[in-house]
Amino acid sequence: MEIADASVLITGAAQRIGAVLARTFAAAGARVVIHCNHSLAPAKELLEELGGENAGHSLLCCDLSKPENIPAMFNDIPRDVSILVNNASTFNRQDILHENLSTAREQFDLNFWTPVELMRNFYQHSIPPELAVVNLLDQAIVKTAADSFSYSLSKKALAEATRCAALQYPPTRRVN
Repeated sequence: MEIADASVLITGAAQRIGAVLARTFAAAGARVVIHCNHSLAPAKELLEELGGENAGHSLLCCDLSKPENIPAMFNDIPRDVSILVNNASTFNRQDILHENLSTAREQFDLNFWTPVELMRNFYQHSIPPELAVVNLLDQAIVKTAADSFSYSLSKKALAEATRCAALQYPPTRRVN
């Protein structure tokens, strides 16, 4: 799959790792859809830095902490998007004794259910013959931190979902 001239949706792209990914894809010639939720000002700055809409880039705001928002979000995503980078996540450090159900649900929704729903909707929505999904994970999938109970579990679940999806989709639809 060629990156140049590809269209890429990056969740949580306004800051930190997401912004670096957006800059890297844009530098390689891709058109980037910058997703943000609360970080609208940095997302607008990044869009301008990349050359704005005149360069083929765009901005998309959506609250991904509620996976039920995802189907409607795809009404605003170009159908030529061929790469999805699931970068958005939340990290609330709590051990099992102090974790509460609300915080655990928030982490599972954004760190696990949202990427799963994004993958499903992406594959139903996009029309390019080759599609790729990249789910960002971290050391929590191999090294469980005692003070990061639901975060570690949500990322481990996403790692397994990534493996499952990679086995289920045909060779022209990759999941990494």
